[in-house]
Parts: sequence; C-alpha cells; structure tokens
Amino acid sequence: MNFTYSIKNKINLRKGIFIRFVFLILFFFSSTVFASTDVSEHTGNLPSVEQYTYLNLSDATGLALKNNLTTLLANAKTEEAKGKVFQSASYLLPHVLLDLQQSRVFKENLVEMGFSSFGMIGPYNSFDGRIQLVQQIFDLSAIERFRAEKVNSKIAQLDEELAAKQVRAAVSLAYLNALRAEEDSDAAKADLDLARQLLKLGRHQNVAGLATSIDVARFETREAEAEARSLQATMDLRRSYIELNRVIGLPLTTRLKLTDTMDFVLEHVFSAAEEVGFANKNRTELKISGERIQHDEFKLKEAKSGRLPTVGLMGDYGLGGDSPNGSLRNVGEVGVALKMPIFDGGMIKGEIQEAESNKRQSQLIFNDLGKQVDEDVRLALQSLVISAKQVRAAKKVLALANRELEMSKDLFLAGIGDNIEVIDAQTALARARQQYVAMLFQYNSARVNLYSALGNIETFTLSKKGK
Repeated sequence: MNFTYSIKNKINLRKGIFIRFVFLILFFFSSTVFASTDVSEHTGNLPSVEQYTYLNLSDATGLALKNNLTTLLANAKTEEAKGKVFQSASYLLPHVLLDLQQSRVFKENLVEMGFSSFGMIGPYNSFDGRIQLVQQIFDLSAIERFRAEKVNSKIAQLDEELAAKQVRAAVSLAYLNALRAEEDSDAAKADLDLARQLLKLGRHQNVAGLATSIDVARFETREAEAEARSLQATMDLRRSYIELNRVIGLPLTTRLKLTDTMDFVLEHVFSAAEEVGFANKNRTELKISGERIQHDEFKLKEAKSGRLPTVGLMGDYGLGGDSPNGSLRNVGEVGVALKMPIFDGGMIKGEIQEAESNKRQSQLIFNDLGKQVDEDVRLALQSLVISAKQVRAAKKVLALANRELEMSKDLFLAGIGDNIEVIDAQTALARARQQYVAMLFQYNSARVNLYSALGNIETFTLSKKGK
C-alpha cells in the first residue's frame, strides 16, 4: 500500500508540474501576442524611415527648368511679348464694331442748329443700330511697329533660351559642389579612420615599450583634429544639399543620393580660333544682341515714318428710327480719312534722334560682346588645360603620400622610426586628399565654364557612379 501510494503521489506531482508548465507557456505566448499587438497599434505614431531621392545631373536640370524662378519669369516675358505682337498687328487689321443706341429726347431747340423758322420740338424717341468698319489703308509707321514687335518677341524667346542655359550652368555648379562636399566628407572620414588606427598602433607600441606616452598623445591630438574636420565636412555636405535643393526647386528637407560622380574626364578641344568661331555661332547672347540691332532698326523706320501721311477707310451701315420696333430706315455712311503732320513741336525729330541713338548703342554692345565671347572662350580653354594638369599632379601627390605613410608606419612598427614621421606623413596624406578633391572640382568647374562659353551647356555631362 505504501509503495502504491508513493507512486500515485509521484504521478500526481508530475501532473501538477506539467500543468503548471503548460499554463506558463500559454501565459508567455499570450503576453507576447498582446505585446506585439500593442506595438503594431502604435507603429503608426513612430517616424517612418526617410526615403532618399536619387538624382543625376540630367534630372536635376529638368527639375530646375520647371521650378526655377529665372526660367519661369523668362517664360512669362515671352508670353508678354507675344501679346504685344497681337496689339501691334491690330492697327493693320480691320476693326468691326456693333453700335446700338436708344435715347429719349425731351426737348430740342432747332434754332441753335440753324433752323430759325422752327422752335422747340420734343419729346421724341431715337434709335440707331449700325455696324462700323475701320480699316487703315496706308500707315507705314504701324507696319514698322509691327515688325519691331515681332523681332521683340523673338528676343524674348532667345532670353528664355538664355535663362535656361544660365539655370543649367547654375545647376551643374551646384551639383558639382555637392559632389565635392561628398568627396570631402569621405576623405575626412578616411582621415579619421586612419587617425584611429594610428592611435591604436601607438598604444600597442607603448605597451610593448617601443613608444612613449608623448607618442600616444600626438596620435590622440591627431585623432581629435581629424574628428573635428570630419564634423565640419559633414556640415558642409548638408549645406551643399540644401543649396542644391534650392536651385532645382525641391523641398529643402529632401535627402539626396547623387548618382553622378566627379571623375576626371578628358575633354577633346580644338584650337582657340575654331572654338571662338563655334561660340560666335552658338552664344545666345550674341543672337540676342543681333536681334536688338534689327529691332532698333525697325523702331528707327517707325519714327521716320511718322512724317508720312496715313490713309484710313471708315464706314457704317444699319437701321435708324424712333425705336427698334418702330419705323426703321436704312442708314449709313462711308468716308476716307487722310492725316499728315505739319507741325508737331519737334516730337518726330526727337523720336528719330532717340531711335538712332538706341541703334548705335545696340551696335556698340554687339561689338563689345563679340570681344567678350572671344575672351570667355580663351580663358575657359586655358583654365581647362591648367586644371587638367593640376588633377594629374594632385593624383601623383596622393599616391606618393600613401606610400610615404606606409613606409613611416613600417619604421615605427619596427621601433626604428619616430612617430613624428608618421604624424607628418598622415598630415601630408590628408592634405593630398583635400587637394585632389579640390583639383577635381576645379577641373569640372572649368568644363562647365567652357561649355557655357561655347554656348552649348546643355551638352555637359558627368560620369555615372560605378562606371
């Protein structure tokens, strides 16, 4: 009996432990479910992960052309110029007007009209409905004004084209500035990683008895300087992103990922004379200046035509009576008007002098602009050639600085060299990295200036990352 009882007790004890274990598992599972449900209910209040906007130079330019104030204003000016063309053309086209009049005359004194045999008449009703036609038959001044406004409309279109080119150049430089900030930030981070590695090396050498405490202090100082520079580079990078967003019209909080790179791409250029000839044909500024001369020529002809007579045709036809429903009769008239100034107090002479002066000024500006284009192209070519050589030199300096650092590290590890040599090599490497990035930026900026000087900034491109 005692044996059987002890077995039953053991079985009951195990059953109790099993039941408690099952309840414990169920409780844990239910808590987990409720906890996950509670988290899922509140995830909507958590900030979502910020999305990056991947942007290449072409997309950035397209956005800027749609959003930039310069291009928007230029487009509005083009529409304004088209409206002025319609206004000037209206003087040469027929004007047709419907004129309806209904009046009530209470008293009319015919004596004051020359009818002395009659006295006062009235009251009476008067209705007159006519279609009027006015057409200028000959007005040379209006013709020249219309021609001038057509040229002015073309100038506005060229101004819009020039604004687009200026925006493209601004976007290219802003994009390059952001790429430079990225390269500077990467270089600063590389310098910081190197400083930390050297600090670790210095501490290891100090423990091994191959370096002193002052050696470690030098490495610690260099690490602090590298960290400060890395923080400054990060701030400059964020500022460059904000400036790029502002230029292209994106929200300033947009996080960008630039997909183009600031690599060295050798430009094939022709002789200075050939490039200047190409620029003279393509620079929008020269086209605008040439059109302004033509515009001022038409304005001068318009001013001189003010001394010529103008001939116009006027006529109307309609119905007249006492009311629209009364006894109506056909009425109408036709006439020709000739106008010619005899004395205007010197107005036309003054307009001619003003127009002649404007034309001379436009010609002077055109001649000077041609010299400016020549200068722009030659300076841009020279800057491109020099900056290309600087990039090659900076790349060579960077390679040598890396080699110098490796050699000084090896000597320091062997206990032969001083850590001052390592610090100097580290500083030289950091300076070489900065210089190489600066030369790449300067070279690509020179490319932008050359494309702008030649008048084909729309063909400027950068290499894609990963290529």
